[in-house]
Amino acid sequence: MDALSLLLTRRSQPRLSEPAPSGEELENIKQAALRAPDHAALTPWEFIVCEGEGRDKLGSIFEQSAIQNDKSQKEIDRAPQLPLRAPMI
Repeated sequence: MDALSLLLTRRSQPRLSEPAPSGEELENIKQAALRAPDHAALTPWEFIVCEGEGRDKLGSIFEQSAIQNDKSQKEIDRAPQLPLRAPMI
């Protein structure tokens, strides 16, 4: 499949399952991301991989942010679950 076909036919998934990319797969993803356009010259890039308990901690951060930004109770309740939709963020 060529790159254009891949981009035109891709579909987002609301939830992803194990296994998360690792090793060479993850390294390839990072290398591709390094080549994304950076018109604001924000480089160097920093990649933070969040797995396992880290996803729970990230959910807590999302929840605190929702509270501090006066979000609705529904959004506050949903916030901790957001990072749990994939095995790796």
